[in-house]
Amino acid sequence: GIAAGLAYCGGLVGCYLFYEILHRREHVSAGVGFYGRWARRHHFYHHFVDARFNHGVTSPLWDLLMGTYRTAEVITVPPRLMMPWLGDTETGVRPEFAGTYARKEKKAA
Repeated sequence: GIAAGLAYCGGLVGCYLFYEILHRREHVSAGVGFYGRWARRHHFYHHFVDARFNHGVTSPLWDLLMGTYRTAEVITVPPRLMMPWLGDTETGVRPEFAGTYARKEKKAA
């Protein structure tokens, strides 16, 4: 019926909005709590280390099932893509993120 159809569509829209909000927060904020830090690190591996892996933004479930789950010691971020919450003009990366992230140095000519 129409109520079930509306509930189904509402659920899809709600899940997609949650996904998009989390994805945006991973890029524009430092992350809060264990899950926020884990999700950001997992997703940034996809962006900055190897785009063939870690497609999941909210969960590693499908990456684990498809064999595309990877972890990284330090994720290097190119200077032009350094987010304001992550970057530091003197050291490259703010001290609180130094063990997890690094600024990718330009290659010598």
